Amino acid sequence: DMEFCIRPIQEQDFEGFRNLFCKSECLCNIGRETGQEDLVSFGEAYVQDVILNGDLSSFKALCSVFRTPPGRSELWIMVGSNQGEEKVIGAIGLEFKDAGAAELRRMCIAHEVRRRGLGLRLVQHCLSSAKKQGYLRVFLTTPVINSGAISMYEKAGFVRDCEDLEYSSPEIGIQKLKIAQLACAL
Repeated sequence: DMEFCIRPIQEQDFEGFRNLFCKSECLCNIGRETGQEDLVSFGEAYVQDVILNGDLSSFKALCSVFRTPPGRSELWIMVGSNQGEEKVIGAIGLEFKDAGAAELRRMCIAHEVRRRGLGLRLVQHCLSSAKKQGYLRVFLTTPVINSGAISMYEKAGFVRDCEDLEYSSPEIGIQKLKIAQLACAL
């Protein structure tokens, strides 16, 4: 039986986390499940942009987002271990925005362990840490089409606190993608 632990990411975890993030990008998976190729294309383009130009380009780039300022931001991984074999099976990040607010980012769970309450455990861990750090509010954005994730966030105490955003990226075939904004008061 697999055992799980949540801990701050370390440099040796970076490749496992990055691979998991790429495999679990929600638009790619929803697009594949529903036959919407435009969502798959957009998800793949988003992942490539984040990997090549964003915080997943290197461990140093990741730390510049999730460890700045020190003690106010972090990226945790969930590691599953089975018979001495460890694997990154989930992740969640808390990014400092201002003295009272942080953004929940880079949430992902391996497909093979979904629907077991592990995502909710990651979110609860993140919120508990945010509260200890003195944040008053944590917010996040996710595509409206990602209804399973929205339900999980609502179970954890998040509410849709303002109007959905509309995102367009015509160069990769996305005309209008609705983005839900959720927040949790701590």
